[in-house]
Amino acid sequence: MKEQWQKIELWLGANVAGVLETLLPGATLPEIQRAEEILGVTLPDEMREAYAIHNGQALDQATAGYGLVAGHELLRLSHITAAWRGYKQQYDEGTFDVMPEPAEGVKDDFWNPRWIPITTMGAGEHYCIDLDPGPGGSVAQIILWTRDGHRSVVARSFHDWFAQFARDLEEGNYTVARPSMTNEAD
Repeated sequence: MKEQWQKIELWLGANVAGVLETLLPGATLPEIQRAEEILGVTLPDEMREAYAIHNGQALDQATAGYGLVAGHELLRLSHITAAWRGYKQQYDEGTFDVMPEPAEGVKDDFWNPRWIPITTMGAGEHYCIDLDPGPGGSVAQIILWTRDGHRSVVARSFHDWFAQFARDLEEGNYTVARPSMTNEAD
């Protein structure tokens, strides 16, 4: 994960230093373990490694549009657990009982407690680590989840997702549309 972070940092420094400045220092092992305890899961090793380098982003009013991945804010561990707790409460209350048809590889749930949000675009759109995939899916795949019911697999693993993001930056697939970055492939 160190290699991917180096590529990302290099590209950000050359193209959009404002986003680079939002990256937080790495999480400590006790912080990672605390998040896992709250979530009731063991996070994939590559995610633990990535978060040990940068514990997400710190966005404020001035940097609100500086989401790292296609405009999505990379959530710090405390925000991951806060978002998860909010969705878990709604799940426990039965809010998510209506289930639109998911994409292949994703469970037929509107939301699942083993879908861990790792980014946010606001308004209920997240990339999530899927630790409970459906038939044809893989544990720790990355899914895009939206409150309107969209659920689709975007990568087979955290490593694949993060490495593809680093490659996309290097290959010029992102442009900077201040204040956020957009993927030309979308």
